Amino acid sequence: MGVALALVLSLAAPSASPGDVETFGELKAALPADKARRAAMLLRFADSDRPARADRLRALRAARDHKPKRALSFVIEARLQGAAGANGARARALAAAAAAFAKDGQVARKEHVLRVKKADDVLARLVKVVLAREKHAAPPALSQSEQALSAEATEALTAWDALDDRTQRARAQLWLARLRATAAPPGGPVDVAGGLADLASAVASCKGRDGAAVRLEALRARSRLLEGQGDLEGAALASLAADREAAVDPRQPASRQTASRYLKSTASLELCRRARAQGIVCGKAEQRTFGDTLHYDFSREPRGTFDPEVNAEVLADYDTLLQQCIRDAVRAKVPITQTVVELEWAVGNDGRLSGYDLRPLRLRNTSYDACLREAFAVFRYPPYGGEMQHVRLSFEVGGEL
Repeated sequence: MGVALALVLSLAAPSASPGDVETFGELKAALPADKARRAAMLLRFADSDRPARADRLRALRAARDHKPKRALSFVIEARLQGAAGANGARARALAAAAAAFAKDGQVARKEHVLRVKKADDVLARLVKVVLAREKHAAPPALSQSEQALSAEATEALTAWDALDDRTQRARAQLWLARLRATAAPPGGPVDVAGGLADLASAVASCKGRDGAAVRLEALRARSRLLEGQGDLEGAALASLAADREAAVDPRQPASRQTASRYLKSTASLELCRRARAQGIVCGKAEQRTFGDTLHYDFSREPRGTFDPEVNAEVLADYDTLLQQCIRDAVRAKVPITQTVVELEWAVGNDGRLSGYDLRPLRLRNTSYDACLREAFAVFRYPPYGGEMQHVRLSFEVGGEL
């Protein structure tokens, strides 16, 4: 029986479970006196990605009081530390798991864990090779040793499967894809299709909050690959998808993470700026792909003077909110079509809007006005000194939207 299957069976106890409990304190209060059931609940809690990472590690340490579960507690810790990028702690957990399995006389499971440890060593070598190759503007063809390492890493994927360690497997797929992107033959093109397929596989196979960091890396790599091919819309969408993954923080319980509108990174902002120069509107593509839009928090920029060019940049970034207000108003039968709308808003020194004016007057106190109020509350400008600045915008709403 493989480690992954043994792990599933060991955690599938029909007795009490932690349910929706997300903190170790809540779990501790619900633990039964029976050691076996207690250990099963602790391991199930630790194997869920909803609690905070530190609480999951506390649960694993507590589960080791029940000796039959010690080895599996180290297996889960290895997966958890790997997801956190703590390679040293992961290696120690794997060594402890192998030793615990050996002490229990479970030789086959010990060998599974040692295979995973060896696979991790292969991945570490692969990372070093890829980082070295990516420093070259035109990397040379793969050497025989690099080809052998690629084959070894590909073969190692099955080792992580045995541990049901999808995050580490996806990380290996990510680095194999990055290697492929540097492996163009002399004078030949990079295998973009193959690299994109590898990255898509890495993203798809890496589920849950624990996999967010790997998905982020894979999406950033996808963005760079598409950007290199001149596909700025695809590059921007991949970068924006990565921004969404960056918001996932396994150090916090899942229920305590709050959504933010200001997740757009400087990398995404720059890609959208370049795409706009080609007539591509990032906000529309983003809305179509994700169902919503992220925004850049310009108020985090250094304080300076109020710059008209930056004002245009802010408006381009937040324009999707204003456009959505128009669409909602039309659906609500607000008399806005065939109308020239005039907006004026005041920007405070802290970059937040302090008020706005809407004309024609018949649009005031309508659902369109309410929508604008919510949209302008989201706007952020760079902070500036001096007198308060005002921005004016005039546009005509046609008869068809």
